[in-house]
Parts: sequence; C-alpha cells; structure tokens
Amino acid sequence: METQPLTFILVMAALALIGVVVFVIYLVVRNKEGLSVATMPGSEPSSGQRWFEYLLAVLALVGLVVAVIVVITFLYPSGIELETAWRGETRSMVFLVAMLVVGLGALVAFVIGMFARRRIGVPATGTRGGSASSVPDPVETPAGTRLLGLLVLAVAFLVLNWVYVDTIGQYRLMVGLVYPAVLGVALVLLFDKATRAWSIKAKGEPFREWVFCDAAVFLVFLGFLNLIQFAAAESYSALFWDLLNLVLFFFVFWLVDRKVTRYRFLVAYGYFVVAPVLLYIWQWVHVVEDVVETVAWWSSVWPFVILAIVFMVIEVIALIATRGSQKQGGGAIRDTVFIVLYGILLLGAAP
Repeated sequence: METQPLTFILVMAALALIGVVVFVIYLVVRNKEGLSVATMPGSEPSSGQRWFEYLLAVLALVGLVVAVIVVITFLYPSGIELETAWRGETRSMVFLVAMLVVGLGALVAFVIGMFARRRIGVPATGTRGGSASSVPDPVETPAGTRLLGLLVLAVAFLVLNWVYVDTIGQYRLMVGLVYPAVLGVALVLLFDKATRAWSIKAKGEPFREWVFCDAAVFLVFLGFLNLIQFAAAESYSALFWDLLNLVLFFFVFWLVDRKVTRYRFLVAYGYFVVAPVLLYIWQWVHVVEDVVETVAWWSSVWPFVILAIVFMVIEVIALIATRGSQKQGGGAIRDTVFIVLYGILLLGAAP
C-alpha cells in the first residue's frame, strides 16, 4: 500500500489542527481583552491578558507542534520497504519539511503578532475614552485597487487556459461557467440597482444609467447566444476576446452605476462602439471571413459602430456645452433615441 497519500492527508490534517487551535486562542485572547477594556473604562489599564495566559497559549501551541512532528517523523508506520516508504523519497521529505517550515513560520508570526497587539493595546486603554480612540477611522479603498484585484483574477484565468486547458475545455468553461456566472451577477447588480431608493445622483441621471445598464446586460445575453450558436468546441480560439468583452462589461457597469462623474456616459457610448468590433474580431478569429464578407452591410457590425460613434460625438459636444454645470443637455432623450435605433439595427441584422 502506498503511504504517500496517507502522509499528505496526515500533514494537511496536522496543519489544519494547528490552525484551529491558533484561531481558538486568538478568539479567547480578543474576547478577554475586550472585556477588560469594557469593564474598566476610566481606571488604570487592567491586567487584561496576563503574561502567564500568553505563556500557556504559546506552550499549548508548541506542544501541539511537537506532538505533530513526533507523530509524523517517528510514530508513523514505516515498517515497509525503503523504496515504497514515504521517507525513502526525496520529494516526500522535501514536501514534509516545507510544510513544517511554513507551519512553524506561521506560528512564530502569530505569537509575535499577539505580543505586539498586547503592547499596542495597553496605552490606548490607559486614558479615558481610549477605547473610542483605538477604533481606526474608516478608509475608502481606492477604486484602482478594487479593479486591479478583479483584473488579476481575469489574467490568472487566461494563463490557466493557455497553459493547461485545451480548446474544448475552454469552450466548455465559457459556455457552462463563465457566461452563466456573469449573467447571474449582472442580474444581481440590476436587482441591487432597482432596490436602491436614495441616490446622490443629479435628476435625470438614474434614467440614463438604467438605459445603459440594461442595454449592456442585453449585449451580454447576445454574446452568450452567439457563443452557443457557434457550437464548435474543437475550433474555439476566441477565449481572450470573450473574456475581454466580459471585463469591459463589468467595468462599464461599475462606472455607470457606482460613479458620479459626468464622463461615465461617454465611456458607455465607447463600450457600444467597441462591442461590435469585438464581435467582428471574434468572427475573424474563427476563420469565417467568407461569411463576414458575404453578409449584407446592414446586417454587419459596422452600422452599430457608426451609430455609436455618432452619438459618442454628440455626447462630447454636450459635455463641452454644459461644462461647469449639472445640466444633462438632453441626455435622457438622446440615450433613448440611441437605444431605439440600436434595437432597430439589431432587428434588421437578425437572421
């Protein structure tokens, strides 16, 4: 019987046990510190978490780690041949040592953090109102950091598919996971927008936001249908362009719905310019140039691009004309006309 899987399970269980003990000790220490501060708000700082309590916690952790090392290294059954024993392979030993080093490093960091927390927390409780001053002020997370976090996930998804997943797997991921998940999140975002009764937006802006958000979600629906109708997993090679379309959708939806800048509607028009171009590139990547060239001009992507560019230019003119004021410059009417014309072109381009 191979012992490597059992060894892996044993090491992971040991690390999980250490983590659970550390978490329980952290909760106990935090709870007792909170009680000591709450019960003695105006007096001298209480003993709170006394030194021997920290010592007992550290000894408990060290004892647990030593016990785990003893079990893994000495008491684990090894009465089999050297070539099949887990200690007979270099990779197994490297894995074991690496996991133990990581666990011990995390343990040391936890202990240091606990003592540092105790030292920092004592002066704050020594003065009247110290508990209030110890509460940090809320800080807004920069928008760039939040967007970068999502962008890193998208890049990791691309790298995973390019390195490991074949074209059939990529197509199945997009059809069965990514697009349905995006559509589900989009509907949740729309529902969240519908349930917000109060807003700091100027009058007329919520209507414009709804126009662009609904239209953007509808384009995602069309993109999903286009991918399903393709139905050729073996020749699918447009993962990047599909993912780029979804990333742009989330960015535009977030900008239009969550921000107050007047230029967000200009970006929305830009998205409606880029989306048909991405569709054209998607078709070109799948080597259907003959279909693209034989289709009628009014059924191609170019009328949509030209229409969006025209209204984008009108939006730029309106922004210049209303610069320095909160006027919309007929934005709601303009957006409505644009969406109506866009829908007429979609009906004309339908097969």
